[in-house]
Parts: sequence; structure tokens; C-alpha cells
Amino acid sequence: MTEKDNGMKVKVDGFINALSQIANDANFYSNVKTLVEDSAADIWNQAVVTVQANNNANPDNRPLYWARIKMQVALKSHPYFNGGINNTDLDTLIKIFEEKSRNYTGVDFSNAPTGAKKILITGFDPFQLNPMTYGIDAIKTQNPSGIVALYLHGKTIVDNLGNEGYIQCSIFPVRYTDFDSDVVEDLVTPFLTNNSVDMIMSLSLNGGAYYFDLERFAAKNRGGFHDNLNVGAFKLNFIPNIGLGSEFYETTLPVDKVITSAVTNNFSLNLQKFFYDQSYEATNDRKHIVKNNTEPNTNINSFNKSEIIGKSIKGSGSNYLSNEIFYRIARVRVSKSSSVKTGHFHLANDNPNINPNQSTPFTGVPFSIVEILIETKNAIKRCLETL
Repeated sequence: MTEKDNGMKVKVDGFINALSQIANDANFYSNVKTLVEDSAADIWNQAVVTVQANNNANPDNRPLYWARIKMQVALKSHPYFNGGINNTDLDTLIKIFEEKSRNYTGVDFSNAPTGAKKILITGFDPFQLNPMTYGIDAIKTQNPSGIVALYLHGKTIVDNLGNEGYIQCSIFPVRYTDFDSDVVEDLVTPFLTNNSVDMIMSLSLNGGAYYFDLERFAAKNRGGFHDNLNVGAFKLNFIPNIGLGSEFYETTLPVDKVITSAVTNNFSLNLQKFFYDQSYEATNDRKHIVKNNTEPNTNINSFNKSEIIGKSIKGSGSNYLSNEIFYRIARVRVSKSSSVKTGHFHLANDNPNINPNQSTPFTGVPFSIVEILIETKNAIKRCLETL
């Protein structure tokens, strides 16, 4: 694990220095807007280059996260915005900074090889980094989903049959307010409306779990944990701005390619590290496929969605922002009658919370970050022949 990216430090220091040199005059906004557009894109590109470096055995998405925060603090602290003046300009600049540094507006499939499947992958920022809240080692917390996004961005992958896939990626914040502003819909709606990509797979960290989960159900309910602004919603609370969306949506990803038969035929908890999670929670009912060696894992649906009774409480991936991004993308897919495959893949934690009190304690070796990258890429490659 590494916390330093010297190239990123150069980008951050360069931005802060350039910002300090811009005169606080009538041309300030236009000059800063150009600086923000260039610098925000620069830190995204720097993060991609660093994570994809051949000798990077410890890829990390925290430098990008911290760089964005430090640069935005410098921007907000500029005298041009003192006393709350020019707030509209500041809001616009922060929006541009977010769009460029998260690659919302940089997704571009024009370099895809002829005939290649077009795949959009999304990850998340790291979260729970505050040592005052989550313990002294919290600062070390990475998010493999964001690392995967940086690792795969711009790459062409090829399966054993010669099928090609071209990947573009973005990284979302762990903040409810951004989701309430429809950042997810803004990114995916054009692709789902025009069927201009073949698959959209959202990724996130599977909590403290040592295993991967492909989620079957996304729930309408938001009841999740505190976000990176320390905003929480510990009560039944339907996701804002979703109108008449269904209580649950289902994945349309090729489940049997992500969770292979070789995986489902292995019932040992200590070796079983990939699950098709069909659990959900509703107000009048609950079904749950148990993740232990008393019931076999599966890669086919064990029951019909129509059997679910009541209002949604949790999807297969609970009711935090990982569930919500799955829900929001699926809702747009259905509303647009899109043929694009969409769904959510929870990635294993390289530093899992192992519960010694569980009925069959895990005694295996957790995935490393590099292994998580490889396993995720291979899962996506296995999907290509079905797209």
C-alpha cells in the first residue's frame, strides 16, 4: 500500500501556485475556469497513469481523492469568493472540477477498435478514512472499485475467443448530495437512450467481506450509512427524485459468466469467494441465499421476482450508495427500454473483517489489491461473448 504519488503532488502544487498568480480582476473567472478545466483533467490522467504503471504493485486511488480535496479547498479559499460573494461562479467551477476529475465528461469511445464491445465501468471514492471515527488505521482504507476504474480506463481487453471490449471509466463520490443531483443519471442516460454501449457495470467495495458479490436486486429504499460528508440516513427513506420507480430492479448482467459454474460447484466457504447474491429485504417478506457451506452457491435465479411482497428495505447489496447506483442505472435502463446490460458487482476487501465467531470461520488467504484488479478484469472479459 502506498500513499504517495509524486506526480500527483506536482499537479496539485502547480494548480495552487497558478491559482495564486491569477489577478483578482474582471478576468479572474474566465482565467480560473480554464485552469480548473485543465488541472482537474490532469489529476484524473495522472491517477490513471500511476495505477496502470507496469511496476505498480500497490495501486491506490486515495491520491486522486486527496488531490481533489486539496485543490478545491484552495479554490474555495481564494479572495474572489470571500464573504460568500460570487457563489454562483464557485458552484460552477466546483461542478466543472468534479466532472473533469471524475471523468464524467471525459468518457469517450471513439478510440474503440472496430467491432469491440463498449463497456462503461464506474467505481467509488475511498470512504471511512477518518481515524477519529473509524480508528487509527482508517486512513489506510482504499476502495478497490476506484482503483479498478483507474486500472481499466482506456484499455482494450480480449477474451479467449478473440472478442474485444473497450473500457471507459468514471469514479463517483460517496456523497448523498451528489446522487440527489442526478450525477449518475447524467452520466448514463445518453448511453442507455441510444444503446451506444454494450454494458454498464457499477463497482463498489463489499464492506469488510473477503468475497465478491454479484447483486441480483437493487432496492428503491435508501437507509444507508454515513457518507463522506458525515450525512447519514438511518431510516426508511425512498431515494429522492426517482418518481414511480419499481420497489426492486434486477441485474441484466450475464450472471453465469461473472459467477461461473466452476465457482458454483465449489461449496467450501474457505475457498468460495464469488457469490450470486439474491438476498433482499422487504416490509412483509424476506428471502436470503445464505453465504456459507450449508447451501450451494448458484448462478441461476432461485425464485421469481414476482414472489417479493411489500415495500423495499434492502437490495442484495443492502441500501447504501452501492445499492443506489445500481438502482438508478437500472431505472434509467427500464425507462428507456434499453438493451444495454447493467448491474452491480461488489468487490472483495483486501483487508477483510474476519469474524471468528461465525459458524465456519474463514481461514483462507484474502485477495490482494492486484488480485482484485485481475479477478475483476477477468470477470468482465468473460462477459464479452454474451454482449
